[in-house]
Amino acid sequence: PPILVLRLQHVADPGALQRSTQGRRFKCDLWASVWTASVVLAELLSAPAVAREVFGLSVVEVGAGAAVCSLTAALCGAECVVATDGSDEAVALAEMSGKLNALGPKFAARVLDWFDADSVAAALAAGGGLFDLLVASDVLFLGTNIDPLLQILPQLVAPGGLAVILDPGRPCADGFAERAREQGRHFSVSTREAFDVVVSDSALLKRVVLHLVQVGGAPSPKTHALEAELLRAWSWLEKHRQDASSQGTPEVVGARGVPVPGRQRQCVYKSTWGPAAAAGGRGGGGGGNISGSQAQAAGGLDAG
Repeated sequence: PPILVLRLQHVADPGALQRSTQGRRFKCDLWASVWTASVVLAELLSAPAVAREVFGLSVVEVGAGAAVCSLTAALCGAECVVATDGSDEAVALAEMSGKLNALGPKFAARVLDWFDADSVAAALAAGGGLFDLLVASDVLFLGTNIDPLLQILPQLVAPGGLAVILDPGRPCADGFAERAREQGRHFSVSTREAFDVVVSDSALLKRVVLHLVQVGGAPSPKTHALEAELLRAWSWLEKHRQDASSQGTPEVVGARGVPVPGRQRQCVYKSTWGPAAAAGGRGGGGGGNISGSQAQAAGGLDAG
Protein backbone atom coordinates (compact mmCIF):
# COMPACT_ATOMS: atom_id res chain seq x y z
CA PRO A 1 0.00 0.00 0.00
CA PRO A 2 1.19 3.55 -0.67
CA ILE A 3 2.81 5.32 2.26
CA LEU A 4 3.15 8.77 0.78
CA VAL A 5 0.76 10.47 -1.60
CA LEU A 6 1.86 13.73 -3.20
CA ARG A 7 -0.73 15.81 -5.04
CA LEU A 8 0.91 18.12 -7.51
CA GLN A 9 -0.41 21.07 -9.48
CA HIS A 10 0.63 20.96 -13.13
CA VAL A 11 0.36 23.40 -16.00
CA ALA A 12 -2.51 22.07 -18.07
CA ASP A 13 -1.23 23.21 -21.45
CA PRO A 14 2.60 23.02 -21.59
CA GLY A 15 2.51 23.92 -25.30
CA ALA A 16 0.81 27.23 -24.60
CA LEU A 17 3.32 27.98 -21.86
CA GLN A 18 6.24 27.19 -24.15
CA ARG A 19 4.88 29.48 -26.84
CA SER A 20 4.38 32.26 -24.32
CA THR A 21 8.05 32.14 -23.26
CA GLN A 22 9.63 31.97 -26.70
CA GLY A 23 11.77 34.98 -27.46
CA ARG A 24 11.41 36.35 -23.90
CA ARG A 25 14.74 36.84 -22.19
CA PHE A 26 14.98 35.39 -18.66
CA LYS A 27 11.75 33.46 -19.24
CA CYS A 28 11.58 29.71 -19.75
CA ASP A 29 9.22 26.82 -19.13
CA LEU A 30 11.67 24.32 -17.58
CA TRP A 31 10.04 24.72 -14.18
CA ALA A 32 6.70 23.42 -15.48
CA SER A 33 7.89 19.84 -16.05
CA VAL A 34 8.36 17.05 -13.53
CA TRP A 35 11.89 16.01 -14.40
CA THR A 36 12.85 12.38 -13.93
CA ALA A 37 15.77 13.26 -11.65
CA SER A 38 13.43 14.94 -9.19
CA VAL A 39 11.31 11.80 -9.00
CA VAL A 40 14.40 9.72 -8.19
CA LEU A 41 15.48 12.13 -5.45
CA ALA A 42 11.96 12.24 -4.03
CA GLU A 43 11.96 8.47 -3.96
CA LEU A 44 15.18 8.48 -1.95
CA LEU A 45 13.77 11.01 0.51
CA SER A 46 10.63 8.92 1.01
CA ALA A 47 12.51 5.71 1.86
CA PRO A 48 11.37 4.80 5.39
CA ALA A 49 14.72 5.11 7.16
CA VAL A 50 15.58 8.31 5.25
CA ALA A 51 12.19 9.86 6.00
CA ARG A 52 12.77 9.12 9.68
CA GLU A 53 15.94 11.24 9.55
CA VAL A 54 14.27 14.01 7.53
CA PHE A 55 11.56 14.22 10.20
CA GLY A 56 11.94 17.47 12.16
CA LEU A 57 14.58 19.04 9.90
CA SER A 58 14.48 22.39 8.16
CA VAL A 59 14.79 21.84 4.40
CA VAL A 60 15.33 24.10 1.39
CA GLU A 61 15.11 23.09 -2.26
CA VAL A 62 16.94 25.15 -4.88
CA GLY A 63 15.91 25.10 -8.53
CA ALA A 64 12.72 23.51 -7.28
CA GLY A 65 10.60 23.81 -10.42
CA ALA A 66 7.50 21.73 -9.63
CA ALA A 67 8.87 21.32 -6.07
CA VAL A 68 8.51 17.53 -6.03
CA CYS A 69 11.46 17.06 -3.66
CA SER A 70 10.60 19.79 -1.16
CA LEU A 71 6.95 18.73 -1.06
CA THR A 72 8.09 15.16 -0.44
CA ALA A 73 10.32 16.32 2.43
CA ALA A 74 7.37 18.15 3.98
CA LEU A 75 5.17 15.08 3.69
CA CYS A 76 7.94 13.02 5.31
CA GLY A 77 7.69 15.19 8.40
CA ALA A 78 10.27 17.95 7.93
CA GLU A 79 9.52 20.74 10.38
CA CYS A 80 10.00 23.62 7.94
CA VAL A 81 10.39 23.44 4.16
CA VAL A 82 11.07 26.22 1.65
CA ALA A 83 10.92 25.56 -2.10
CA THR A 84 12.88 28.12 -4.12
CA ASP A 85 13.17 28.83 -7.82
CA GLY A 86 14.21 31.71 -10.03
CA SER A 87 10.76 31.79 -11.63
CA ASP A 88 7.91 33.53 -9.84
CA GLU A 89 5.51 31.33 -11.82
CA ALA A 90 7.19 28.20 -10.45
CA VAL A 91 6.89 29.61 -6.93
CA ALA A 92 3.18 30.29 -7.44
CA LEU A 93 2.66 26.73 -8.66
CA ALA A 94 4.60 25.31 -5.69
CA GLU A 95 2.43 27.31 -3.30
CA MET A 96 -0.66 25.79 -4.92
CA SER A 97 0.79 22.31 -4.46
CA GLY A 98 1.54 23.08 -0.83
CA LYS A 99 -2.09 24.01 -0.24
CA LEU A 100 -3.27 21.01 -2.22
CA ASN A 101 -1.37 18.76 0.20
CA ALA A 102 -2.66 20.67 3.25
CA LEU A 103 0.88 21.39 4.45
CA GLY A 104 -0.04 24.66 6.14
CA PRO A 105 2.64 27.09 7.36
CA LYS A 106 5.37 24.44 7.46
CA PHE A 107 5.72 24.78 3.65
CA ALA A 108 6.63 28.00 1.86
CA ALA A 109 7.88 28.93 -1.60
CA ARG A 110 10.11 31.87 -2.45
CA VAL A 111 11.79 33.32 -5.53
CA LEU A 112 15.54 32.83 -5.17
CA ASP A 113 18.19 34.52 -7.28
CA TRP A 114 21.49 32.85 -6.38
CA PHE A 115 23.33 36.11 -7.01
CA ASP A 116 21.07 38.42 -5.00
CA ALA A 117 21.67 38.86 -1.27
CA ASP A 118 18.16 40.14 -0.57
CA SER A 119 16.70 37.12 -2.32
CA VAL A 120 18.82 34.78 -0.19
CA ALA A 121 17.80 36.67 2.95
CA ALA A 122 14.12 36.23 2.05
CA ALA A 123 14.56 32.47 1.68
CA LEU A 124 16.36 32.30 5.04
CA ALA A 125 13.63 34.36 6.70
CA ALA A 126 10.98 31.97 5.37
CA GLY A 127 12.86 29.07 6.98
CA GLY A 128 13.74 30.82 10.21
CA GLY A 129 17.48 30.80 9.52
CA LEU A 130 20.04 28.46 8.01
CA PHE A 131 18.72 25.07 6.93
CA ASP A 132 19.68 21.58 8.08
CA LEU A 133 19.25 20.10 4.60
CA LEU A 134 19.38 21.39 1.03
CA VAL A 135 18.03 19.30 -1.84
CA ALA A 136 18.45 19.89 -5.57
CA SER A 137 17.81 17.80 -8.66
CA ASP A 138 19.08 18.43 -12.18
CA VAL A 139 20.24 21.97 -11.44
CA LEU A 140 23.62 21.45 -13.13
CA PHE A 141 22.22 21.26 -16.67
CA LEU A 142 24.63 24.10 -17.41
CA GLY A 143 28.25 23.71 -16.38
CA THR A 144 28.25 27.40 -15.49
CA ASN A 145 25.87 26.59 -12.62
CA ILE A 146 28.54 24.69 -10.66
CA ASP A 147 30.31 27.64 -9.06
CA PRO A 148 27.13 29.60 -8.24
CA LEU A 149 25.66 26.50 -6.59
CA LEU A 150 28.78 26.00 -4.48
CA GLN A 151 28.68 29.67 -3.50
CA ILE A 152 25.05 29.49 -2.40
CA LEU A 153 25.41 26.32 -0.28
CA PRO A 154 27.08 27.92 2.78
CA GLN A 155 24.68 30.85 2.53
CA LEU A 156 21.70 28.52 2.98
CA VAL A 157 22.96 25.46 4.88
CA ALA A 158 23.94 25.51 8.54
CA PRO A 159 27.50 24.45 9.45
CA GLY A 160 27.47 20.67 9.75
CA GLY A 161 24.41 20.42 7.50
CA LEU A 162 23.98 18.43 4.31
CA ALA A 163 23.28 19.20 0.66
CA VAL A 164 21.85 16.36 -1.46
CA ILE A 165 22.28 16.98 -5.17
CA LEU A 166 21.12 14.51 -7.79
CA ASP A 167 22.12 14.83 -11.43
CA PRO A 168 20.91 12.71 -14.37
CA GLY A 169 24.44 12.08 -15.60
CA ARG A 170 24.92 15.27 -17.57
CA PRO A 171 28.56 15.52 -18.77
CA CYS A 172 28.64 19.24 -17.98
CA ALA A 173 28.02 18.39 -14.30
CA ASP A 174 30.92 15.96 -13.99
CA GLY A 175 33.24 18.59 -12.56
CA PHE A 176 31.01 19.37 -9.58
CA ALA A 177 32.59 17.05 -7.00
CA GLU A 178 36.16 18.02 -7.91
CA ARG A 179 35.27 21.70 -7.86
CA ALA A 180 33.65 21.30 -4.43
CA ARG A 181 36.71 19.51 -3.04
CA GLU A 182 38.87 22.39 -4.24
CA GLN A 183 37.03 24.55 -1.72
CA GLY A 184 38.93 22.73 1.05
CA ARG A 185 37.41 22.77 4.51
CA HIS A 186 34.14 24.28 3.29
CA PHE A 187 32.85 21.02 1.79
CA SER A 188 33.23 17.28 2.15
CA VAL A 189 31.78 15.41 -0.84
CA SER A 190 30.65 11.82 -1.26
CA THR A 191 29.56 10.77 -4.76
CA ARG A 192 27.72 7.69 -6.00
CA GLU A 193 26.79 6.62 -9.53
CA ALA A 194 24.15 4.25 -10.88
CA PHE A 195 23.54 3.14 -14.44
CA ASP A 196 20.46 2.09 -16.44
CA VAL A 197 18.02 3.08 -13.71
CA VAL A 198 14.40 2.29 -14.63
CA VAL A 199 12.18 5.07 -13.31
CA SER A 200 8.95 4.22 -15.13
CA ASP A 201 7.74 2.30 -18.15
CA SER A 202 8.63 5.32 -20.27
CA ALA A 203 11.73 6.66 -18.48
CA LEU A 204 15.20 5.15 -18.21
CA LEU A 205 18.13 7.11 -16.83
CA LYS A 206 21.31 5.78 -18.38
CA ARG A 207 23.36 7.36 -15.61
CA VAL A 208 22.46 8.98 -12.29
CA VAL A 209 24.92 10.75 -10.00
CA LEU A 210 24.26 11.46 -6.32
CA HIS A 211 26.37 14.06 -4.49
CA LEU A 212 26.20 14.26 -0.70
CA VAL A 213 27.91 17.47 0.38
CA GLN A 214 28.66 18.16 4.04
CA VAL A 215 28.78 21.90 4.50
CA GLY A 216 31.03 23.78 6.90
CA GLY A 217 33.17 21.19 8.63
CA ALA A 218 32.25 18.21 10.80
CA PRO A 219 28.74 16.86 10.24
CA SER A 220 26.14 17.06 12.97
CA PRO A 221 24.91 13.71 14.35
CA LYS A 222 21.68 14.19 12.42
CA THR A 223 23.60 14.81 9.19
CA HIS A 224 25.73 11.73 9.76
CA ALA A 225 22.64 9.55 10.29
CA LEU A 226 20.83 11.03 7.30
CA GLU A 227 23.80 10.50 4.99
CA ALA A 228 24.13 6.87 6.09
CA GLU A 229 20.46 6.15 5.40
CA LEU A 230 20.58 7.93 2.04
CA LEU A 231 23.47 5.70 0.97
CA ARG A 232 21.57 2.59 2.07
CA ALA A 233 18.51 3.70 0.11
CA TRP A 234 20.72 4.46 -2.89
CA SER A 235 22.14 0.93 -2.78
CA TRP A 236 18.63 -0.50 -2.81
CA LEU A 237 17.57 1.76 -5.64
CA GLU A 238 20.64 0.93 -7.70
CA LYS A 239 20.02 -2.80 -7.31
CA HIS A 240 16.25 -2.89 -7.83
CA ARG A 241 15.87 -0.33 -10.61
CA GLN A 242 18.28 -1.90 -13.06
CA ASP A 243 16.26 -5.00 -13.94
CA ALA A 244 12.76 -4.10 -15.09
CA SER A 245 12.04 -7.69 -16.09
CA SER A 246 12.43 -9.00 -12.54
CA GLN A 247 11.27 -5.96 -10.59
CA GLY A 248 8.39 -4.79 -12.73
CA THR A 249 8.12 -1.24 -13.99
CA PRO A 250 6.37 1.53 -12.06
CA GLU A 251 3.51 3.48 -13.55
CA VAL A 252 4.24 6.29 -15.98
CA VAL A 253 5.80 9.20 -14.10
CA GLY A 254 3.79 12.39 -14.34
CA ALA A 255 0.93 11.00 -16.42
CA ARG A 256 -0.58 14.02 -18.10
CA GLY A 257 -4.24 13.08 -18.20
CA VAL A 258 -6.63 15.38 -20.03
CA PRO A 259 -5.28 18.95 -20.24
CA VAL A 260 -7.58 21.86 -19.59
CA PRO A 261 -6.41 24.81 -21.69
CA GLY A 262 -5.42 27.84 -19.67
CA ARG A 263 -5.90 26.16 -16.29
CA GLN A 264 -3.97 24.02 -13.83
CA ARG A 265 -4.51 20.33 -13.23
CA GLN A 266 -3.65 17.90 -10.48
CA CYS A 267 -1.52 14.80 -10.62
CA VAL A 268 -1.12 12.27 -7.83
CA TYR A 269 2.26 10.75 -7.00
CA LYS A 270 2.64 7.76 -4.70
CA SER A 271 5.61 6.32 -2.86
CA THR A 272 5.41 2.62 -2.10
CA TRP A 273 8.54 1.77 -0.15
CA GLY A 274 6.45 0.01 2.50
CA PRO A 275 3.54 0.62 4.87
CA ALA A 276 5.59 1.31 7.99
CA ALA A 277 6.88 4.72 6.91
CA ALA A 278 3.53 6.49 7.02
CA ALA A 279 4.33 8.42 10.21
CA GLY A 280 7.47 10.31 9.35
CA GLY A 281 9.28 7.25 8.05
CA ARG A 282 9.10 5.16 11.22
CA GLY A 283 9.67 1.47 10.89
CA GLY A 284 11.10 -0.73 8.18
CA GLY A 285 9.93 -1.52 4.71
CA GLY A 286 10.96 -2.77 1.34
CA GLY A 287 11.50 -0.79 -1.82
CA GLY A 288 9.18 1.17 -4.01
CA ASN A 289 8.64 4.08 -6.32
CA ILE A 290 7.01 7.45 -6.72
CA SER A 291 4.77 7.34 -9.76
CA GLY A 292 2.09 9.45 -11.38
CA SER A 293 -1.53 8.50 -11.72
CA GLN A 294 -5.04 9.76 -12.47
CA ALA A 295 -4.68 13.43 -13.31
CA GLN A 296 -7.77 15.59 -13.01
CA ALA A 297 -8.66 19.17 -13.81
CA ALA A 298 -8.08 21.80 -11.15
CA GLY A 299 -8.61 25.53 -11.12
CA GLY A 300 -5.73 27.97 -10.75
CA LEU A 301 -3.23 30.22 -12.46
CA ASP A 302 -3.56 30.72 -16.20
CA ALA A 303 -0.91 28.63 -17.94
CA GLY A 304 -0.60 30.85 -20.94
